[in-house]
Parts: sequence; C-alpha cells; structure tokens
Amino acid sequence: MSGKPVEYLAAPASCFPTEDGNFVVSSEISGEAISLGRVLSRLLSKLDAARTLSSHASTAIDSCSVVERMLLFRDLLLYCQENFGELDLGFGCTSRMLERALARLAEKSVLVSEPQVLSRAALGPHAGRSSISTVAIPTCERPELLRRCLESLLPHLRTNGRGIRLLIADDSRSRSASESNRAVLAQFASSCEAEVRLITRADRTAYISELEKCGVPRSAAEFLLVSEAVFENTCGANRNAILLASAGDPLWMLDDDTMPELRYADGAYGSLRLEGEADGNSHRFFTSREAIDSASFSADDNLFAIGEAFIGRTLADLILEPRTRTFLEFGKGARRHLSMLFRGAGEVTAVFPGIYGDSGSNAALYRFFINERDREREFADNERYLASRGTRLVIKGCRCATVVPAGACMSTALCLDNRALLPPFFPVLRNQDAIFGSLLKSIRPSSLFVHVPELIGHFPADMRSVDPDLTFGHEEFFHDTLVDAVLTPLSLCPPASTEAGCRIAGELLANLQAMTPDDYRNFARSHWQSRLVDSFNSLERQQKERGFPPRARADMSLTANKFKELFMKKPVLAPASMCANRPAEEAEEGLRRLVAAFGEALKEWPAITAAARRLRSEGLEIGSKI
Repeated sequence: MSGKPVEYLAAPASCFPTEDGNFVVSSEISGEAISLGRVLSRLLSKLDAARTLSSHASTAIDSCSVVERMLLFRDLLLYCQENFGELDLGFGCTSRMLERALARLAEKSVLVSEPQVLSRAALGPHAGRSSISTVAIPTCERPELLRRCLESLLPHLRTNGRGIRLLIADDSRSRSASESNRAVLAQFASSCEAEVRLITRADRTAYISELEKCGVPRSAAEFLLVSEAVFENTCGANRNAILLASAGDPLWMLDDDTMPELRYADGAYGSLRLEGEADGNSHRFFTSREAIDSASFSADDNLFAIGEAFIGRTLADLILEPRTRTFLEFGKGARRHLSMLFRGAGEVTAVFPGIYGDSGSNAALYRFFINERDREREFADNERYLASRGTRLVIKGCRCATVVPAGACMSTALCLDNRALLPPFFPVLRNQDAIFGSLLKSIRPSSLFVHVPELIGHFPADMRSVDPDLTFGHEEFFHDTLVDAVLTPLSLCPPASTEAGCRIAGELLANLQAMTPDDYRNFARSHWQSRLVDSFNSLERQQKERGFPPRARADMSLTANKFKELFMKKPVLAPASMCANRPAEEAEEGLRRLVAAFGEALKEWPAITAAARRLRSEGLEIGSKI
C-alpha cells in the first residue's frame, strides 16, 4: 500500500442547521465543530466512497447542476476567505477551491484517510480467533438431500483436524422420513469421528418440560419450539432448537439442500471491503449447471477455517488482519463502519458464503434491483435478458470479503456466533430468516455481517421455476413486513443490551393486540404501501437508464403499473397461506395475534437461552446422540 495515493472519505459526523442558514458539522473523530454553507455541507455528506481529494472535487462538481455550482461557488468563496484569507478566481477556480477546502477539512478530521483508520484500529478492541466445532443442519422430509449434504460436508470434517459436533434438527412429521433420516445419520456416524446428535419434533416437546423446570413460562417455550400445529412450515421453530442446543458456541448452519463443495467465481480477490448499504453481492444468471462450473473454479478452503477467520472478530481486528485482506476498500456508506470503529464497537455476528445453483427466489423481480454493473451485463440484449428471466440458476456472491451492518439475512448457509445472545427465529411461515436479520439489527446495532467470496452449492431435489408474475412478494402482506414496521423505533433509540433489546422489541410487537382493529389495519397498510412506493420509485429510476433491451423495458413498465394498481388496492393483511378458506378479517386478525404472541415469547427468550445454557452445563441436552 506504500505507493497507493492517499484517499479520503467523509468521517462520521453530526450536522446541525444554524439561524443564518448554514450548517455546523461536528466530527465524531476530533469533536471539532465547523461552520459550512448549505451546499458545501450537503456535498460533504455525499463523500461516502474513498477517493483522492482531487477526484472528490472533480466528481462532486460534475454531479452538480448549474444552480448548485453557483451556490457551491458562493459557499467556497466564503469558506476560503475565512480560512485562507485569499481567493482564487482563475480558470478552474471552483475545483481548486474545493480541493483546498477538502484538504483543510481533512486536517480537522471531517474527512478521514486509510492511515487514520488503521491507526484507530490498532487501539482495538480486539478479540482472538474463535474455534468452530459445531455444524447444524435443519432438515424436513428429505433424507436423500440430507445424505448428499453430509457426504459433501465429510471432507471438511476430515481436514479440520479436531472433533466436531454435528446437530441434525429433523422437523419431519412422517414416520417414514424420520426413520430414514435416523438411518442416514447412523450410517454417517460410523464413517466419521464427529459426534452426531439428532433433534426431533418429539425431542423439542420433551425439552420444553425441562425449560419449564428452570422457571421458563411454558407458553413461550411452546410457541418458539413447537408452535401451532395448523402451520405446515415450522422451519423457524426447528432453527430455534438449534440455537438452544448450540448456545455458547459459534456454529455453521447449513440447509439440507446445500452442498458445501466450495467454489470461487471468476474475478474473486483478497481485499476487505466496508459496505454500509448493501452486501456487495454480484449476480450472474445461467441456464445450466455446466455453465456455472465454467464461470467458477474449485476452492480448496476448509469451511471451518472460513468461519473462524471472521466470526466473533471485532471491526478493528478485520481492518488490521493481514490474512483477511490485501487492500482495505471503502464502499458506499462506509461511514457507518467508521462510526463504530471510532466508538470501539462492531463485532461479526454472522458470516455468509455466496451461492451457486438455485437462487432461492421464485420471482424474477429482484433482477431489476441488482447492482448497475450486473444489470449492464445481464440485460445486454433481448436474448440474454430472456434467458436470465426464465432461470433460477445463479452465481450470487461478492468478489472480496465484504463487511456490512446486520440486516438482510438469508439462512441457506451461514456461520453464527452463538456465544452472545442471538434473537430467535419466527417459528412458523416463510421469511423467518428475514425477521431474524431485522431483529438482530434492532437489538444488537453493533452487529456486523461478513459476506465472503467462497461459494456454496444450493441444489434442491427438483429444478424450481421462476414465477412469471414479476410482482411476487408485493401482492402478499408478509409477517416480516409487519415485524419490520413495528421495530422501526428501535433504530432511533438503540437498546442498552441485547437482553434489553429482546424485551423492548417484544413489548412493541405484543402491543399490536392493544390497537383497535382500524388503527392496526391503517398502520399495517401504510407500511405495505410505503414498501410499494419504494419499489416503484426504484423501478422508475431503472427505466431512465440507457441500454436496456426492449423486453426488459416492457417488463419494468408492466411491473411499475402493477405497483400502481396494488397501491390503490385494499389488500388482505395476511400471507396467502393464512387466507385459505378463511374470511379476510379472520386471516388479518390471525396474523396480528401471531405476531403479538411472538412478541410475548421474545420477551422471555433471554431467560430461555440462559436456561438452555444451564441445562447443557449440567449435561442435559436436547435430542439424542446417534
């Protein structure tokens, strides 16, 4: 990095208006307050990517309208006269004055450079590497997929060099599937040295009695671990059993239709990137497995080593760790990370590999929201667009290790730090991983996710098709939409601890029952409509971009019109799976009761987790050893 030009980005800062129409910018690093004109202060807030001062100046000016340039020129005249006692009115004076102003702001730590970031990271806090010795696989009615996943995992177990605890949480209802899964595990246990433990639905029910003996309310434990029998999908309850069985340990959690045969996408490299607003994932679409293999190459990395390089580490560790990066890169919104760093906060709670194979989404809509570079490639012409529109086969991953604030979560494959308190999964219905991510962001705001460039295979038993309705995910009102709306106040006032966060978030969710039916419907509908507006505005911006083929533009236009229609529609405020053979009002009330019940159980989750730790320390674990 010695020959690399010094690059800067805006430091974390507070900005307050003054009576004279200017703004006071206060750096979180130096604490110094500086008065700036309206346009100059607004420009400063946009310097969220690392560039040289001259590049920042030219890029900022190019992005200004004629009127904005005139106002910026006025602000710079006042700033330079006050700080330098002279004016530069020659050719290119605006650019030169802006560069001088940015240099002065850098001196006052309103802008921050990479050397400053490294110096602050050296002060810590620091945490040692964590040893991962647990792998958990939730499964349900799919013994052949479970067998395939275990066979793919076996090389990682053998090269790991230490004892591994394997947790299989079986949510199967049929006796034949349960017996087949047990036979698969018995055969696998005889071929490896791992401790294999099976957790069945009956085991979860029996464990509730043990938790109750520890003072845990039975109703809360039943809701989170067993839940209502009317719901076909209880994947979240199965995952909660894994969280309790592994409480106190970091672990890998892999879906049974994954194949941990690791690969890299072409173009992967070894930097560490700080991203504040996205996961940095790139998307490429394919029509065959052979095409995926041609666009990627095998990775010899061990699954456990990948997780151990990041899980539980502090942000300062990641920035300093030479084994996790060649260069340090600052992406859009990296100031959120810098704010954590200079406050001594930020720890990695989850690590996500990329995916090759099935995307996990049965709608084509999300293709419109991939990053600009990917859109230019995948929408290059009608033929390519139509091919991508009709397939779920993807390579989805980042090109380098990318650190993002906790939030969007897809549970296909992830490494979790379960030593500190994690939130529970929503026990029933789909999208339980989205709620997990939303909760984690709300109750542990210093949590970080790391997306690594290694890819893991995801191949369900049957080739899934793409839903031809591009608005999938917007016509339905999902429980994750409601939970996200209720938790919004927590972003304004972060809780003092994760335990307190669970109680506060639980109280907010439980309070849904106190609303009148009309107030509840208005609240839920307004958030649903806000989601539609955000998607519509994004599509409108996409349509203004050049280079999209005719069919892509036609799909965008149709989808935007569909959003308009949906906005005017009176939706049933419940997922489709809750609406079958039920009146709309009954389904809506059922969802409200369900989310409120989750809130009541969430308040008890810290006590449930503490009880599970105590039981485990006493040798009483959920499930049975194979």
